[in-house]
Amino acid sequence: MVNVVTAGRFKGKRIKADCEGAFIPFGREHLDITPEIVDHIRLMSATQNRSFLSGFIRGFFAKWLGNTAWLSAIQSAQGKSQFRIRIAYRDGTASVCVIDSRVLDQLAVTFDLI
Repeated sequence: MVNVVTAGRFKGKRIKADCEGAFIPFGREHLDITPEIVDHIRLMSATQNRSFLSGFIRGFFAKWLGNTAWLSAIQSAQGKSQFRIRIAYRDGTASVCVIDSRVLDQLAVTFDLI
């Protein structure tokens, strides 16, 4: 499963992202993942789906042959990536999450991740 808290605080809850930021929904309420409640976020690992390699190779050969669809093939391959992150909260607790590139991009904007 992707975009879910796998261990620690809020285990089993989904993580969602919109144009304003990432959050953990609780029915009608939600918890925004913001610098006010999060001490730091650490990227633990990254894994790619099997189609990552085929998408990357398709993009490479499309560029080599002069096709303009090479960028979308590589972006599609990158979209298949999953990331395991650790969110440390300011109260001393933590969560381990598995997220996709869309949620990681939103967290990178909020927390200046590189």
